[in-house]
Amino acid sequence: MELLQQQILTLSQKLDDLCQVIEQLDGKVTQAFSECSLANTQAKDNYQQNGAAGGYQFKGRNNLNPEMEHKDVLTDGIYLDMHRQAGDNITPEIQIQRLTAQLTAAYNRIAALEEQLLRERIH
Repeated sequence: MELLQQQILTLSQKLDDLCQVIEQLDGKVTQAFSECSLANTQAKDNYQQNGAAGGYQFKGRNNLNPEMEHKDVLTDGIYLDMHRQAGDNITPEIQIQRLTAQLTAAYNRIAALEEQLLRERIH
């Protein structure tokens, strides 16, 4: 009988510990959700403030030397299309079409540059 009571006490302690862990986890999830919500609100506010400027805005660092920049070289970063409304969502099909068009244009530009390079080498 004493062994059974000891097991019950041990299980009760483990259950209490588990409840504490769950409460801590709940607090962490709530905090993370609040931080995400705040970040999302700040991002929307930033988007709306910069939306009046129009065009594209580069967000991020540009460590390239200006002498090394070229119209055919893309820099890494996040470009925001300020012409889109905050509620607009582009479907995956449209995104694929746009990316395909950009890729085709890039291939055509590469081909034109190769032809130009060959002409320069011939002359």
